[in-house]
Amino acid sequence: MSFIFGPTRLLLPELPTWMPYASNNTEIWIGLGNDNNRMVFNHAGQWRMVTISNTGAWNGGAGAILPCLVIQGSTLYPIMRECNGYLYFTNGTKHVWYSEGTGWIYMNGGGPGYIPDSYTDTAGTVRGDAYWVIDFPTSYSDDGTFTLEPQGTASGTLTGTFQWNRWDGPTSSKPFGEYTAVSSSSSVSGTKVMGLPQWLDADGNKYIRSLEEVSSYYT
Repeated sequence: MSFIFGPTRLLLPELPTWMPYASNNTEIWIGLGNDNNRMVFNHAGQWRMVTISNTGAWNGGAGAILPCLVIQGSTLYPIMRECNGYLYFTNGTKHVWYSEGTGWIYMNGGGPGYIPDSYTDTAGTVRGDAYWVIDFPTSYSDDGTFTLEPQGTASGTLTGTFQWNRWDGPTSSKPFGEYTAVSSSSSVSGTKVMGLPQWLDADGNKYIRSLEEVSSYYT
């Protein structure tokens, strides 16, 4: 597989504390050629490989770099734009965003930055928006869930899950080795190998190209 080291850092909006991304200072490798649109980075001591392209305008790869939220059968992708200090999630019609004073909101309609409103009329009937407030866990796990409590005219407690389409690789200091799919998506499957070019001489000896260039040559 063909990758180059990214000399810059990936700058993200502020993330929820449970988001599994090490920091904006993590080492990043970018795929080339047949590996175009793939990215490798280290999170929690393990190298992760993700696909960073997608066909939809609102899910342009962010859902691979970071986990998606699955709520009521819909997959909401993280969007790398700031809303009230954090990134937000959407599938185009349903949204999850952070609101000061309320916390994380899930709503069909509305949209990032919208402040839901509800009230009780003189007859005791609740009027206004239907939305849920999310209680996220303090840390991420692939089989983790989160609870959504109804607010306004919404009814029923909901349970959401995470979906992070990726390949998990080595736990060593360098990213070279085998990566295994961790996904419920058909777009991420099987294994990938990230390594240095190798060749055999006439005697069957195996050579691995070094990372360092010396006098215009790789040894």
